[in-house]
Amino acid sequence: MNLNNAELACVIQITHQAPKATKRVNPTYAEMRQLATTLWTEEGTPQYIISNLKTALNAWMRYINVADNSLVGPEFREDFEESLYQFSTHEIEKGRGKRTAKDRSEFIIRWKKIYDENSMLDLLPSSFSEALAELLRRANFDAYELSRRSGIHIDTIKNWLADKYVPRVDAVPRLSKIETALAVPHGTLIRKIGHIRHQWLAAKSKQDPTLRTQTPYQKRMSQKHKEKHYYSHPPTPRLQEQWTELIRFKSDTFREGAIPRNTWRLKRADKVARKYDWSAKFENMICPTANMQWNMLSLFLGWLSQPSHVGKGIQREASDTLAWLIRDDVFVQYLNWQIRRSDNIIHNGIMTALQNAASMLRPKTGFIYNNPWLGHTLADEHLPKNLRNLPADEFEQAWQSECERVRRVYIARIKANTNSRQFKKSRDPRAPILNILQQERPSEALMLLVREMESNPPPKNNRQVYPAYLRDRVLLKIMITNPLRVGMFPIIKYYPNNTGNIYQTNAGAWRLRFEAEDFKNTKGAAKEDYDVAIPQFIWEDIEHYLAEGRPYLKHADKPYFFQGSSTNRESTHDRFGIQLHDRDGMWTAESVSVRIAECVILYMPGQTPFRGHAIRHIIATDYLKRNPGDYITVAKLLHDELSTVLREYAHLQVDDSLKRLHGYVEGFFQSH
Repeated sequence: MNLNNAELACVIQITHQAPKATKRVNPTYAEMRQLATTLWTEEGTPQYIISNLKTALNAWMRYINVADNSLVGPEFREDFEESLYQFSTHEIEKGRGKRTAKDRSEFIIRWKKIYDENSMLDLLPSSFSEALAELLRRANFDAYELSRRSGIHIDTIKNWLADKYVPRVDAVPRLSKIETALAVPHGTLIRKIGHIRHQWLAAKSKQDPTLRTQTPYQKRMSQKHKEKHYYSHPPTPRLQEQWTELIRFKSDTFREGAIPRNTWRLKRADKVARKYDWSAKFENMICPTANMQWNMLSLFLGWLSQPSHVGKGIQREASDTLAWLIRDDVFVQYLNWQIRRSDNIIHNGIMTALQNAASMLRPKTGFIYNNPWLGHTLADEHLPKNLRNLPADEFEQAWQSECERVRRVYIARIKANTNSRQFKKSRDPRAPILNILQQERPSEALMLLVREMESNPPPKNNRQVYPAYLRDRVLLKIMITNPLRVGMFPIIKYYPNNTGNIYQTNAGAWRLRFEAEDFKNTKGAAKEDYDVAIPQFIWEDIEHYLAEGRPYLKHADKPYFFQGSSTNRESTHDRFGIQLHDRDGMWTAESVSVRIAECVILYMPGQTPFRGHAIRHIIATDYLKRNPGDYITVAKLLHDELSTVLREYAHLQVDDSLKRLHGYVEGFFQSH
């Protein structure tokens, strides 16, 4: 069969993994649609998804004004990024919802992948590293010869071949030198780095098992979330009144027996990195401790009114009082129920609940102990028997005696549980990153994450995504070099006059500072103000973000340095419909952690997603592997107490000791 030049230019049949599939040098839209339908059907893609993909392609074709018999042109090659951005904008301007426009953009990216994978001229592997290795094999010379001919450093070529990272965008001109050295057409290698550059637009498929890897804790929490069994007690007027008095009592630094460790701090709203509800508010200030304690205690009070096969079946109007903590028999029953729900693990939440209850009942300093009037908020049938029908002049002493007795019960439970084999962390923060912590240099994984991000930026003309990319790059670099708690990063403020937390010296250096009261552990390690240098390699990123990123984010008029993007979806109300207060444009700690996990999904395929707090573990573990036993420096790095560091990294102490033993034993056998 003889073909003329035009036919040869249009159709080249190539063997594909799928039966009878063909690759075309430059197919028409109709041919690409038919090929894709065949491939997706053979892969088992549901028909409704294929229909949606075709609908998106039809919208794309109408936008660029092409027909079925039109050849696929530069809009799917060198002009794809610009075309896709303009198409997405056009869909929104036509009145499409943002979600619909985003879905269609993701579908077009799938069409782009079909075109790239089935319209290649060179038959090279789709990944850059594999394509480069194949070209080296064809050219019959090694990486050193390629380095000599192209002028690119041998280490760079080795890293590309090892797939540690793909070339950065600013390295694309150098790829032309490699293509010349390998005697292949211009663009042969450059187009191999294209796929990941479009992933910023495509949400990762929730069905992709490599991206949805979960730890046992995450699986358990996901199951609870699916059940949607919310049993927290809603805040009744009586509970709100009691809670206000509790905050007033605990925040009073002049009350009898008040010391820093039993006093709750009040902070300005702009110093709190998490959304808060009514339980944290007190006289225009915020009490983060009160919010955390309410979250735990409201579960107990809510459990009381659950049906008897779950809780106690008590009427809700009788369960809305803090006085229930004096019923040790009921509270312990609730804790046992919680333990069963946690796969029989006595976790830190159980211990913290016991400690908080014991603190409330402590003689002289406990809120419940000092407020016998709370006893009258319990119905007679719910009061302990020894407190029922007592004269008013006897009730106060009997109440306080009962508080002391119940507190002893809770303290005994704490001691017994501490020594129990069931006592362990419900959530191991190291679980998602065990594979990283086991590496010789764990922090290199974070550096490669940043390198991958730098190598694959979104187009600069996309003012919805590019600014967030610049923010994420600075955020990760600062978190790696200053591994503070995640809650510190949302409260960082920037002012052009350099009076904020992040500031530039007269010499042009960038620094980061906080007041001691900004830290969570100001009662412990964080007793002094914090003022540290930001490494010089981040300075240009900061200035780039301030110029081209931050001005385009959602709350650019606010002073917070790290701004949430305009597409952020944060809850504004809790499960009872109660408003959560958003501190006037501050990006929350939860959103920062979620964003870190999204970056991991995007730039570290196959890695179990981890959040911001994991970065602290990775950095600390890396340092201790390189400097065994130097826990004092790690405490300073993390800005934490030495006792906390020793407790969290005790497993490395054992490992260090065994290494010394192994060295001694090995030395003995070598010398004898």
